[in-house]
Amino acid sequence: MSEFSYVYGKALYDLAKEEGKTDLYLEELNGIRLLFKENPDYIKLLDTPALPLYKRQSLIDEAFSGVETNIKSFIKILASEKCAYLGVKAIDEFEKLFDEENGIERVKVITAVPLNEAQKSKLTLKLASLLDKKIILEEKTDTKILGGVVLELKNSRYDGSIKNRLDALCAMIKG
Repeated sequence: MSEFSYVYGKALYDLAKEEGKTDLYLEELNGIRLLFKENPDYIKLLDTPALPLYKRQSLIDEAFSGVETNIKSFIKILASEKCAYLGVKAIDEFEKLFDEENGIERVKVITAVPLNEAQKSKLTLKLASLLDKKIILEEKTDTKILGGVVLELKNSRYDGSIKNRLDALCAMIKG
């Protein structure tokens, strides 16, 4: 299914790029992605064959009245093919293409307590320098790591947490 997600995401990205509206599309798609994630029943409704297509499209028109026409059409296409469930993944693909073209790296930062603004700024500057990209931090707090920081970017994970260090120490002691 990820191949279909990529195809849909790329088609929408190419259209947004052609119109010079990639920033606007990404902003609107982020809201739609959140809506879809928080309302899985809505996606099921858009995919149900029991509801005629014209009614599903009417629901889309109502829910997305203020959204760019091509984005609304994109959702309608997904619903007409009964694959609205691919919407979130297609939006993820759109975002990856946007990030790649704009030199952006999204870094998930996991800490035991929230970072203050100075820490965020310092971390962002350091990562930008190391990766030579614009950095967008996606913060998450997890008290289970006890302290330190865990960074996740693309397919890499750098675990500098106290929990990781304690686990390594325990493994070394057990031999």
